[in-house]
Amino acid sequence: MKKPLKPEKYLHSGKLTTPWIDSVEFKKRFEQYKSEHPKYDDELILLAFFLKNKSEDLDFGGCKSASDIEFRNKNRFSRTAQEIWKSKQLTGCTDYATVFACFARQLGIPTTMLHSVSNNWLNKYRTNTLDDPRMHKGHTFCECYYKGNWILVDPTFHEVIKKYDLPKINLHYEVDGDQTFYAYKREIDLGKPLSTGEFNEREEKSLKR
Repeated sequence: MKKPLKPEKYLHSGKLTTPWIDSVEFKKRFEQYKSEHPKYDDELILLAFFLKNKSEDLDFGGCKSASDIEFRNKNRFSRTAQEIWKSKQLTGCTDYATVFACFARQLGIPTTMLHSVSNNWLNKYRTNTLDDPRMHKGHTFCECYYKGNWILVDPTFHEVIKKYDLPKINLHYEVDGDQTFYAYKREIDLGKPLSTGEFNEREEKSLKR
């Protein structure tokens, strides 16, 4: 986490963030969206809103968080950005970050996916006081190399944080009742599709290192 990031590495896509929309066409649609929302002068915030709201030209009617447990367990951490976008349903923050990373790179913005764990969850994990040790509780952010600086972006809540430290991330808002998160893994995307159980097992191993 302390190694300096190479922006060019994060212009490339992984298996789950491969673009399916022609980049020229996407940029054209995004420029149109920008012109329709002049009050947002920050391109990263606007991109997060673009993801969360709608663009009929891209066959997307709006994100709806899936509350059905069976749907979430079946689809979390396993779908491509295209599958998430076409389904119009998201299972959580990792889905938002997956699609955001895909779109940001199409705009020429190097973007990471940054996985973090909740401070509250981590304290319980270390003291063996978790209600369900199998459930990993955290949040997925993105980092964007924008105008010469790395900037933290939370696509789920369309927040852009221009000054932040790692591994400890202090937020001015709450995510599931916590404002402090510890980043532990930075990736292009999740890599190969993982089930919820496989994802939790892998992340717990990362925390033990």
